[in-house]
Amino acid sequence: MVVTSLSPATNYYYAVYEYNTGNCYNMSELIGSRITLSPEPLSHAVSFTSSTVSATSLQLNFSPASTITNAYGYIILQKTGSTPAGLPADGVSYSVGNTIGDATVAAIISNNSLTSTTISSLSHNSNYYFRLIPYN
Repeated sequence: MVVTSLSPATNYYYAVYEYNTGNCYNMSELIGSRITLSPEPLSHAVSFTSSTVSATSLQLNFSPASTITNAYGYIILQKTGSTPAGLPADGVSYSVGNTIGDATVAAIISNNSLTSTTISSLSHNSNYYFRLIPYN
């Protein structure tokens, strides 16, 4: 069964009973709840640049997530050698160090007015690639 026209980011409760032509056969109900997903962010950051802080750290600069409709913050993916190809899955919580596709979560920016973060513990003389993904 598919239920439509639900509000986003809302917890809905349900109870399911076995029923056939007016007779309720199984009185032990199946109960639970589900939260609907929030609307996806409608665009991406206008700017995303980097600058060297030291031999093992970079500063990443970006436009604030507050400038993107439906964005609460950013997930920053990191990969050595090529651009990260993976994308986060809807409804999954991530932490720094988690793997998404072929990349590692380097930072989670949960302040939607923040415009930079420093990525540390990098290997010197290595090419790092980053992907900035808005989330809500």
